[in-house]
Amino acid sequence: MTAMRSVVVSSLLASALWVGCGDDDGGGSSTPPPPPPPGDGGSTPTPPPPGAETCIPMRHGGGGYLRTTLSGAFEQVVDFGPEMMCGGNADAAAAMPSFGMAMAKEVAPEMSLTFTWTIDGGEGETGTFPARLALGGSSFIDLGGVATIPAGGCTVDVTEHALLETTAVGRMYRVTATGECAMGADPIGSDVPIDVAPFELSGITVWVGNPR
Repeated sequence: MTAMRSVVVSSLLASALWVGCGDDDGGGSSTPPPPPPPGDGGSTPTPPPPGAETCIPMRHGGGGYLRTTLSGAFEQVVDFGPEMMCGGNADAAAAMPSFGMAMAKEVAPEMSLTFTWTIDGGEGETGTFPARLALGGSSFIDLGGVATIPAGGCTVDVTEHALLETTAVGRMYRVTATGECAMGADPIGSDVPIDVAPFELSGITVWVGNPR
């Protein structure tokens, strides 16, 4: 694993521990952490080589993707596949539970891009939910390191929220969704927003605690 990839992984893990960790108000931390993980594009993705790290563990079939386009203060076609880093967790005991989806990948040498969604839905639920989004990574250093869309600024249509396994850590789910954002993400270091085109994603989140 390269040094850069190690940095990205560390950032993703930190974000995964934050996203979706709902407090009693169901909103999680009010301070956006360093952002997180990504997925694949194309109708026929190339399978990763044997033994490769994948967003969704290979023991559950592998996979994972994130597809969208960023424009405005930062421009990037996002077409992440199973090789992206991804994670996320949520507290089922929160009064108003939400769950996190974190995705990240290098988009150029020593330049990472991360996405962190916090989606206002319960464990295993599917349907349409309001969400917030944080963008970050080393690609955003000149923009202050992070750009955010507040709670309710995005809408996510979750079509799959399927239990993969239960471990001592928690209950891992595969989440597949599409969505769109009604407003741009505001970078800390710029007055120009970052527009996020309609997106589609597939990744994992881990639920902990018992529902109230």
